[in-house]
Amino acid sequence: PETARQSGDHCGSSAQYDLSPMHICVRFYCTYLNGSRLMGVPGEQGHGPGTGPVLDCTHPVGIRSGTGMTATPQRCAEMDIPDQWSAGTASTDDIDIHYYEAGRGQPVLAAHGMYDDGRRWVPLGSDLAREYRVIAYDARGHGGSDAPERGYDLDTRVGDLVGLVDALELVDPILVGHSMGGATAAWAAAEHPDMPSGLVLEDPARFRESPRLSVERATEITHERLRESKARSIEERIEKELADAGFEEAQLRRLAASVDQCSPHIARLAQHHPPVVDAFDEISCPTLVLRRDVEVSDRVADLAAADRLADGRLVHVAGAGHYVFRDAYDAANPELRAFLRRYFGPV
Repeated sequence: PETARQSGDHCGSSAQYDLSPMHICVRFYCTYLNGSRLMGVPGEQGHGPGTGPVLDCTHPVGIRSGTGMTATPQRCAEMDIPDQWSAGTASTDDIDIHYYEAGRGQPVLAAHGMYDDGRRWVPLGSDLAREYRVIAYDARGHGGSDAPERGYDLDTRVGDLVGLVDALELVDPILVGHSMGGATAAWAAAEHPDMPSGLVLEDPARFRESPRLSVERATEITHERLRESKARSIEERIEKELADAGFEEAQLRRLAASVDQCSPHIARLAQHHPPVVDAFDEISCPTLVLRRDVEVSDRVADLAAADRLADGRLVHVAGAGHYVFRDAYDAANPELRAFLRRYFGPV
């Protein structure tokens, strides 16, 4: 294989890439530059170990190697992140995981929900980065992380999170997770009780019960949503899906663009696994659960479920939907800061 060296314009360092001519796969997605939509040919091939390098103009990594090497991130217009953030790639047992990072101090590892990527944590992470080292990673099949055909079950997702903790040598991380990422973080804390020092769950998926849908129907819904969302422009997605989100334009565009990097393989996330509350009995670290605004009967059931935590608190955030920090940031953020201040010092 030919070896090329390319400088990273964000991290200020160079990285080595392995170019295997017989396995090069070039993928182009829709990209957006200064509000103009540039149409490409959508690629559906997953990239991961054994698939060779991928040149992808929407990935923060300009050339990705499938040989296990770590690449220096490149910044693309639509994938841009604030100056205080950097990006990197860590190799775990079977995939490369892409992540964003800001700040210094005790690590906070954030896991996003389905259809999102690590950049959904930019507003909250930027606030926390004043006192914490915030790492927001892209789950497999999302963002700049590898998208193999398999490995979307709960056990593998937990393995990815734990593998990233090991790869980055994080000590006593505070785990934060939303939706799918909330379920991943909760079960990671339950199965590895000595790893996290704290746990924050933002409306975790399958909190008290599994969805009343067959796996087949849930898979179909995922494919339908991906097709419909990718068919819209960034502006149309913002208008239809993010109209009530109180973020600046740059963050709205990051959120809207995340679906372009979702592999069709994420439909395999539609698998049966136990509800998050079943993990509560094994979680020993301090835990904060931020739930959406629900009816009184659901509030009672949620609070009863939270009683299973050894050291936990559940808060229903007024006016919030499933995206608690997006829908009611000014109400949710003080709850998070009070939790961090109580257990981890001033914030």
